[in-house]
Amino acid sequence: MGQDTCLPSTRHEAKLSDSVYYYTGRPCKNGHTAKRLTKSGKCIECNKLWCQKFAAANPTRHADSYAKLKSCYPDKLAAQLKKVREWAREVGYARKWRNQNREKARYYVRTRQIALLKAFPPWADVEAIKYEYLLANYVSRLTGIPHEVDHIIPIKNPTVCGLHVPWNLRTITKEENRLKGNKLGDVW
Repeated sequence: MGQDTCLPSTRHEAKLSDSVYYYTGRPCKNGHTAKRLTKSGKCIECNKLWCQKFAAANPTRHADSYAKLKSCYPDKLAAQLKKVREWAREVGYARKWRNQNREKARYYVRTRQIALLKAFPPWADVEAIKYEYLLANYVSRLTGIPHEVDHIIPIKNPTVCGLHVPWNLRTITKEENRLKGNKLGDVW
């Protein structure tokens, strides 16, 4: 539930911030303590169950709707498919960029994940953190062994939670990082 605490706490706040979800922390009428859809107010677990029941009761509904759309609005559907193809091309470009700039991509992805967990303080030295990711990529290329940036004090741990700051980062092999998991420092 760590990421749910970053969501608005009321449906009204979620509507004002154009958020798709909100999280109250209270169980729904069926006892689920999950984030809720702003549009309907349903918790995502109840919504998932409703969708499964509806799909089981109406197995051809999706195919029938698509066939009707295709026969009634061929131009609209063609325009929609064109948008999807353009999006796919953009995704291909993004994938190509990520493959060519692995250390930057890892840095952006990890920074976003960390920010969601509120472990990335605004005063952190961003350049030093970027340097650690560049170092891990350089060592990987130099040795041929995949290396990753590890948090000495893990970001998520039952006992303590660390920060995404330069003095809590180190470069270790991918294998060591997987073995360590979210254990503290050299305890593993």
